[in-house]
Amino acid sequence: MHINPYGSDAVVLACALHNQPPSSPAELDAVCAEHGLNLEEETTQKDLGQVLDFLDSWAAVPDPGTDEAARIGRVNELLAAWAGPPQLTDHARDGWHLHYRPAPASTARIVCTMLSVGTALFLIERGTDAIATCAAEGCRTVFADRSRNRTQRYCSPACANRQAVRRHRRRAR
Repeated sequence: MHINPYGSDAVVLACALHNQPPSSPAELDAVCAEHGLNLEEETTQKDLGQVLDFLDSWAAVPDPGTDEAARIGRVNELLAAWAGPPQLTDHARDGWHLHYRPAPASTARIVCTMLSVGTALFLIERGTDAIATCAAEGCRTVFADRSRNRTQRYCSPACANRQAVRRHRRRAR
């Protein structure tokens, strides 16, 4: 039996969807495919709307203005809305694993279940502040801190370098 990709992979997908929300069902499909999520049903406009609503609600998790209790409360709300009891499945004939949703399921159900359960598992494993907003001036990119010692402050090396240059120039004045 293998472990599902609930966890960091799901959170990376959540961050990608949050940072650049899809504007069409085809875009949602493309982002999911880029992150290795194979969808079972055709994605509809309704699915897209539900995923976008989910992302609006999920945005409280990485928001630096959200305290820990509110962040955890939001994750629990998302779990209650989207996740069901875990079930063993071998639907793809690639080994037994857990699903937190019934099968078959709509695209919205698959995506939102994966993101809510993945977020919960990631926060348990990495800490409640491990999904964050970039600390660089002017950058609002959300990222999952998967660094070994949980010290990531910037979404990318480029933002970290730009911020270091800004600090250097301020000191030089």
